[in-house]
Amino acid sequence: METEDLLKCSKIISLFCRLNVNRKIGIPISSVEMEMLTLIYNAENEVTPLMISKIMNLKKPSVSGVVESLLKKNYVQKEQNCNDKRSYYLVITEKGKELLKSANDLYLSAIYTLEKELGRDAFVSFIETMNKANDILKEFRK
Repeated sequence: METEDLLKCSKIISLFCRLNVNRKIGIPISSVEMEMLTLIYNAENEVTPLMISKIMNLKKPSVSGVVESLLKKNYVQKEQNCNDKRSYYLVITEKGKELLKSANDLYLSAIYTLEKELGRDAFVSFIETMNKANDILKEFRK
């Protein structure tokens, strides 16, 4: 592709991200906080900030800031690791669970709309393509 075409593609991708991420849905936390809260809630095992850093592909200082915000808002709490006193796990609080329950439909409304308007097959293809693109960009960032 020519540079001009690539710039148009970049604008399309940027607009898609802004439309999804910057929309106001009436919840008291940011999209990153919501993603982290959801990750903690859905985890099968105990979750540490280091695990979150790796899973969400965020630097440790960024994770620390989001964790502190969630702690201050009482959506998560720390539980000491009994095997390593320097480490702790993050556990969702009842307040955090209530927020997830009430925000789930609002937070996923854009995804529901995409699935409905694109149709099931096109939506699945879109998600698979986005997943491949994310994998490529993760490798590129290393």
